[in-house]
Amino acid sequence: MASSSSFGILLISHICGTMLFTYTLYQHLQIKAPVNRRYYGGKFKFLTFLNVLIQLVYFTTAIIGDVVTLIKGRDGWLTKLRDIVFASLAFPICMFVSATFWGIYLMDRDLIFPKGMEEIIPPWLNHLLHTWCAVAIIMEGAFVKHRYPRNHVGLGLLLSFCLAYLLTRGEPHEQELKLSRAKNLYELVNNNNNNNNTTILLLSHICGTVLFAYTLYHHLQIKAPNHRVYGGKFKFLTFLNVLLQLVYFTIAIIGDVLTLIKGKDSWLIKLRDILFASLAFPICVFVTATFWGIYLVDRDLIFPKGMDKLIPPWLNHLLHTWCAVAIIMEGAFVKHRYPRNHVGLGLLLSFCLAYLLWITWVAHVSGYWVYPFLRVMSFSARIAFFVFAGFVMAFFYFLGKWKTRFIFGGEEQKENLERKNSKSGAKRKAMKAE
Repeated sequence: MASSSSFGILLISHICGTMLFTYTLYQHLQIKAPVNRRYYGGKFKFLTFLNVLIQLVYFTTAIIGDVVTLIKGRDGWLTKLRDIVFASLAFPICMFVSATFWGIYLMDRDLIFPKGMEEIIPPWLNHLLHTWCAVAIIMEGAFVKHRYPRNHVGLGLLLSFCLAYLLTRGEPHEQELKLSRAKNLYELVNNNNNNNNTTILLLSHICGTVLFAYTLYHHLQIKAPNHRVYGGKFKFLTFLNVLLQLVYFTIAIIGDVLTLIKGKDSWLIKLRDILFASLAFPICVFVTATFWGIYLVDRDLIFPKGMDKLIPPWLNHLLHTWCAVAIIMEGAFVKHRYPRNHVGLGLLLSFCLAYLLWITWVAHVSGYWVYPFLRVMSFSARIAFFVFAGFVMAFFYFLGKWKTRFIFGGEEQKENLERKNSKSGAKRKAMKAE
């Protein structure tokens, strides 16, 4: 059996997965599309809907299994059931749903998700149904060990499900679907859409806060010899990144709550967006990219084998893998208004300069370089690396900005047009008044 710390983080991740698919199922059930009423089978004829149910069953079973394991001190039959469900249904079906949907979507979206459907299923829900599900189950498979059943059991269950699904078909209604009616119906159902969006943001930000609080707690338990050197843990960018992410997600939670109460965005949302754009996203991605990049070249330069005894693999992944997954997903599904470049890039480069001066000062005072590879570099090579690191940070800043424009570009153009129209309308009124 793994340690209680390992099972603690498994339990938290399974709770987050259950919350994600519960909310997805709830929002999916609110949609009353004509195709659900006019064709036999309702929502149960759609593999996407069945997939959400399967994932919810899987993560719920996983939670109960984790709790039973923590209480009894050994794996129970629910853990075996969890592994069978994951291997034979949850993972392959979820990957099939995401891969086929986006594959057909890229070739010809009208074949699977016509433009008119966006008025019934908004983009954020579409991503929950066809993107988040795959991300969640891939992360589950990457960080949780599953014992696969024998092929005749696992493959038999999967093919039996496929056969049962293919043999079930709906009888079409005589009348064609009319998207105009669907639009009117969706508008009635979606009166509180903004509150729904803010609620799911709140849930995801709570999950992020729990994740980084748990990571910080376990990082603080580690008493490595280099932590006693001048500067303590605060000389490590990895540790500062965890603090930064925890601050970001905490501010995001408070901002979401205030938005739900007041019914409009508060100043904390603007602060959240500036913090995300200038620090949280670029620094987190930089930490992950540089750590694993150097690790693959020569792990002794960044994380010698002896460190495995101090920082176990699951905590190492929390510090250098999960953090990037969390912030990338945050950027993909939450719209952030980027500040002007001189503000966002200025804050980022100011932080970089301050950090580089800080670790140089630590080396000057204690003779200890935070990262082993800096110790073997010459002065000129070190300066060149610092300059290169600054350019990489700037690249990740613009990468985040381009990603936001790519995902939310249409909405941003619409908002800018509305602002221009409102300003021009105000000017006309002022001219008439004069």
